[in-house]
Amino acid sequence: MSDATMVRILVRPDGERLPLLLDRETGQPLFDPLVYVVSQLRGRAANTIHHHLVALSIVFRFCSGRGIELAHRVQTGQLFATYELDALVSHARRRIDAGGRGGAVPLQHGVSRQTAATRVRAIRSYLAWLTNRRLNQLAHSGGDYRPYQIARDRLLSELSARLPSVRLGSGTRTGLTALQRSVLLSCIDPASEENPWFGDAARARNFVILRFFYELGLRRGELLALRLEDINVRECRISIVRRPDDIRDPRRRQPVAKTEERVLQFSNELAAILADYVLRVRPAILAARWHGYVFVDTHRGAPLNASALDNVFGRLQLVRGLPANLTSHVLRHDWNDRFSILMDEKRVKPADELRLRKYLQGWTWDGSAQRYNRRHIIKRANEALLSMQAQTVESEPV
Repeated sequence: MSDATMVRILVRPDGERLPLLLDRETGQPLFDPLVYVVSQLRGRAANTIHHHLVALSIVFRFCSGRGIELAHRVQTGQLFATYELDALVSHARRRIDAGGRGGAVPLQHGVSRQTAATRVRAIRSYLAWLTNRRLNQLAHSGGDYRPYQIARDRLLSELSARLPSVRLGSGTRTGLTALQRSVLLSCIDPASEENPWFGDAARARNFVILRFFYELGLRRGELLALRLEDINVRECRISIVRRPDDIRDPRRRQPVAKTEERVLQFSNELAAILADYVLRVRPAILAARWHGYVFVDTHRGAPLNASALDNVFGRLQLVRGLPANLTSHVLRHDWNDRFSILMDEKRVKPADELRLRKYLQGWTWDGSAQRYNRRHIIKRANEALLSMQAQTVESEPV
C-alpha cells in the first residue's frame, strides 16, 4: 500500500456525507478504516469523522515510512514500542500539507495542543478498536488471550500518557479591542476606501456576512447553511436550523449548524443591508436562482463554501489595524466579550446571564457558556488588581 493517503467525502443519494480514507494511488478505501467508520463513527457529524480519518492517515503514513506492517503487528500482538509511540505522537503534532500528500511542515509550525490531543485520542480509539477485535478472535479460538491483553493495555495506557497537555488558557482566542472594532465596522462598509474586496456584489455580500458574525455571534457553519426560508427581513429575525446531510446542498463538505436550533432577532440597520443583498444583489447572479442558500459565490452563483469564506477573512486580515488572526471564531469570541460587558452594565445575575448566553449561542450545556463567563471574570479581577496596586503606589509616602 502506498504511504500517500487522502480523505475524501462520499455524498450518498440520500444526501449523507460519509468521509473515507483512500489509497491515493488506487483511489480505493482502506479496508479497516472503512469498517471502523461504518461500524463505530457513522451517525456522527461528517466533520467529526473527517478529523478522525486525518488522524488515521497519520498512523498509516507513519507506519509506511518506517516499514511497519500495522495489520501484522495487531495480529501478533507485537504492538508499538515506546520509542515508536513517541515518534507517532510527534507526527500527530505536525501540520499535514495542504495537498494531503503525507508531507508535514517543521514541528515549530505544528498544530495546536488541542488539535494534537484530539488526533492522539482518535488514534488511540482506532487502535483500541483494532486490538479489541483481535482479542475477541482470540477469545473465541482459544488463543493466547492474556499476553495479548497485557500488550494491548500497555499500548493504550502509554498513548493516554502521551496525550499533549492542554494548559488552562492555552490556545485561547481573544476578541477585538475597541479600536479594532471601529476599524472593522468602518472598512467593511461597501463605500469605504479601505474596503478590501472588489466589485459591488462581493462588497455587499461580505458586508452582510461580517455584520452577521459581529452582531449575532454565529458560527461559520451556521452562516453558510442559512437558506432564504430561514430569514424574515420584515420581522428582523433569522432561524438557525440543523439540516445534516441535506440532499439539496451541492457542497461536498456541507456546512452544518453544530449548535441548537434557535431564532435570533437582528437590528433594523442589519435588516436594511440584508434586504439590499437578497433583493438586489443576489438575484442578479443567475446561477444563484437555482438554490436557496443565502450567501453565494458572486461569480459562479454556487452556495458559498468554507474555503471561499476563509478567503474573505484572508483579505480582511490585510487591513491595517486589524489582527492578523481575524476569523469568524474571533468575532464569536468578541461577541461574547461584549455580551459579558452588557450583562455587567445591566446587573444581570450570573445564573440568568448563563441562560441567556446558552440560548443565544445555541449551547445545550453550561461548560461552553461558563468558559466565556470565567474569562470575563479573570479580566475584571486583574483590572481590579491593577487598580488596587495603583492606589497603593499613590498612597505611599514620598
